[in-house]
Amino acid sequence: MPQAEFSIVAMCRLLRVSRGGYYAWRDRLPSQRSVADRALLVQIKTIHAASREVYGAPRIPATLRERGIRISRRRVARLMLQQGLRGVCRRRRKGKPKRPNQLWVADATYIPTSEGTLYLAAIQEVFSRRVVGWSRSPKQECVINFVYGKDNLIVCTWRQSSPILDLKGVKI
Repeated sequence: MPQAEFSIVAMCRLLRVSRGGYYAWRDRLPSQRSVADRALLVQIKTIHAASREVYGAPRIPATLRERGIRISRRRVARLMLQQGLRGVCRRRRKGKPKRPNQLWVADATYIPTSEGTLYLAAIQEVFSRRVVGWSRSPKQECVINFVYGKDNLIVCTWRQSSPILDLKGVKI
């Protein structure tokens, strides 16, 4: 074993632990939990690799349960996090735009306030992920008309930062 740069006495003093406590910790046998975690980790890595590194914390416990091993999603998530393993989320929007102003999406919601309900709608340009238009109103109909009406192109065009805006082929 190579010689350490700092002595045990100096490190214990710096960390404010006793030398006896350090040696007790160093010589202690691993706990049952850590031994079980190491065994589970081998299986988790095997399942993760077999799934082409797609499976994550939700699917791996289900696979282990099929093999008769009782384990929680949180324990699998903790072990995967410690090892830097991640599942892949493959949810992608179909027709991802290749340039700005090809695809806009809209959403509307309501916000309860002390003065009544406030309705809010926003339109987002998907390529840049910028909000290009929004509207708020105490009436739900006004917000829906903003999202689905013809005036939204004018409002959103006005809020775009670029002076030249090609609206040909914009899908709403």
